[in-house]
Amino acid sequence: MAESLKFLAMNAMTTKDFAAAEKFLNRDLEVNKKLYGESSAPYMEVLRIFGAMYVYAEAFEKAEPYLIKATDLEASLYHYDQGYGGLEYVNLLSLCSLYDRWGKPDRLEACECRLIPIVEKIPGPDTHLLELLLGQRAKALRTLGRAEEAAQAEQRLKALQPSAAVNPN
Repeated sequence: MAESLKFLAMNAMTTKDFAAAEKFLNRDLEVNKKLYGESSAPYMEVLRIFGAMYVYAEAFEKAEPYLIKATDLEASLYHYDQGYGGLEYVNLLSLCSLYDRWGKPDRLEACECRLIPIVEKIPGPDTHLLELLLGQRAKALRTLGRAEEAAQAEQRLKALQPSAAVNPN
């Protein structure tokens, strides 16, 4: 039932029927809470989808509490251990993305202070995500009037680009 509710909500989101999506997601949260508890991965996933729905609807202030709760739960479940293959930081990435889209450079900068060290530990030659985050961080720092720190982020970005792999996908 939980999976069906999730997919019904996502289907409603594609048609921009946010009221229906919200109804399905509220019910999905209830079901996941009862089945798995509020500190479970399935519950966390619904929180992230809830946040994503509000981002898609450009109701950023409503998205934030869901994504913060999902991010906190993610940290307690996965401890940002690379063994989870990217699942360990997806909510934190979503939260940072919210702040970027919302135009909140102070919150974005604080979020990226948490995210960048995690992404730096990802094995492999593809640094695309790290490059994106460092660019966003530099922009946020410049907006906040912290030019020296922005220049440091830009220097780190420049140092990465010659060695970055081209992703054929």
